Amino acid sequence: MMLLRRTFIYMPAQIMGPLAQFLAAAIWTYFLAPEAFGTYVLVWAIQELALLLVLSWWSAYALRYITSHNDDILRFDGVEIAIQLAATILQTLFVALALLVVFHELPGMNLLAATLAFTLTRNLTWHFADRSRASSAILAYTILNSCGSVLGLAFGIVAVLLFAPTPEIVLWSYALAQALGLVLAWSFIRTSTLRPRLDLSLVRGAFAYGAPLMIGNALAWVAMHGLRFVVEHEQGLAGVGLISVGWWLGMRATTFTGQLATTAGFTLAVEKVREAGQRAALPQLASNGALLLAALIPTVAGVIMLNAPLVDALVSEPYRAITRDILPLAIATGAVRIFRIHATDQCFLLFNRPKLDIIFAGAEAVLVLLACYIGLHLDGGRGAVMGCLIANAIVTLASFVTVNRIFGYYLRPLDVLRVIVAVAAMMLVLHILPPAHSRVELVGHILAGAITFALAIAAGFPRICGLAIQRLLSLRPSPSSP
Repeated sequence: MMLLRRTFIYMPAQIMGPLAQFLAAAIWTYFLAPEAFGTYVLVWAIQELALLLVLSWWSAYALRYITSHNDDILRFDGVEIAIQLAATILQTLFVALALLVVFHELPGMNLLAATLAFTLTRNLTWHFADRSRASSAILAYTILNSCGSVLGLAFGIVAVLLFAPTPEIVLWSYALAQALGLVLAWSFIRTSTLRPRLDLSLVRGAFAYGAPLMIGNALAWVAMHGLRFVVEHEQGLAGVGLISVGWWLGMRATTFTGQLATTAGFTLAVEKVREAGQRAALPQLASNGALLLAALIPTVAGVIMLNAPLVDALVSEPYRAITRDILPLAIATGAVRIFRIHATDQCFLLFNRPKLDIIFAGAEAVLVLLACYIGLHLDGGRGAVMGCLIANAIVTLASFVTVNRIFGYYLRPLDVLRVIVAVAAMMLVLHILPPAHSRVELVGHILAGAITFALAIAAGFPRICGLAIQRLLSLRPSPSSP
């Protein structure tokens, strides 16, 4: 019940930001030509790599251990400022070098400045959102996780209409929105503004914990974005723009559902480990996994069933054909990958075995690049995404077997069966309904599928759903509130 309650608390942040990012992947196809869209998505990839290589080790430590510093938070905050100043310098150098490598020449000053502003504001937002999440600062987390994506999309639409439909304009819009989000959330973030402080013992401890995760995350970045760089090498920026729409929609949809189901679950598992040891966390992890499957499987099934009308409703004409081909494969790839990251691989983080995370991330990176390259030459963009799906399925299966053998991780078969039955009921309803020929009919189909799935899940989990409804309708605060 605690898992559901905290999931509901985090839900606004988990809905607004990822939903805006999902919609952005479709909306920008109406403004940006394929080559401009390709530039835009490659900048996103550069920003994420800068975060992973420069800042993620510290963010991971803060997410896992900041509550252990409640008694010496001023010391932690002083180190925080020193690290953020150093990270700003390193990210600036990294962005300039990455743009030179990716575009084979120094870009114009406008693109360089826009990329730098976008990267620095987004990565600060990401870090302090994680810190707020770990400290249960819900309002700050909600602002940071939503403001940049939601207002960035709104600012970007206005800007391209007023000025020009270029990737630079879009990036500046997001940078402005992210900076505004930081300003709005700052008073709610549980931190102090101090002078920089270099505490080597704290930095060494944080780096010892976070460095393996940083390496693993960088390898995971290769698996996530390798498709784009393989396509750019073979087909150029326009090819990247065309294939990235379906890939982005699939990844964003599954990331959204995964975060919705797991944000609260990890912190609860951490509490179980701290209070009663590793074995006590296994039932919580099983519940987290069931909730994750209940979010991912219907998302994949619904997109597959409604693929053609969904693409026609969301994406502009030049991008539609290839998006129809790859979206079902992309969302299946994202679901398999998100399950591994938030269910099985989460055990490596929770039980302090980060080297295993590196091993599986490395295996994923190698297999994805190899399978993507082969698939691209066999069947174009569709083959490339199919290669990513096969590679991720292999790694996820291996990860599940490993955590089961080493840590005792498990899923309850009855939970999985209930989810599958609910999804089958949803798919039956969508199959019976006539094809959707308009956006209104598409919305009707989505609602019919969602209602069917919700009713079937309620029938399969009557006690949990009943308690959740009672808690939502109750006006009294829970005594277990964080």
